Amino acid sequence: MAWDTFEVDGVSRPHVCIVHEPLSLSLRDICGLVGGKFPQSFVKPMVVPILLALIIFTRLPVFSILVRLTRVIVYR
Repeated sequence: MAWDTFEVDGVSRPHVCIVHEPLSLSLRDICGLVGGKFPQSFVKPMVVPILLALIIFTRLPVFSILVRLTRVIVYR
């Protein structure tokens, strides 16, 4: 449940901000607990929602997101 909401003026329209209770650990805190590197199984489920949030809430064009490929496999 939200504690409060408020609006911040944006370039094209106001943005609604939602205030909620503090969450548990930050990603920085967790990184320190696991020796400085996240296990891949921990990171994978978080990547898609984070990218979707960036794209949806910042209207970031998909072509602006750059990724580094370490291996390319083509199935035909």
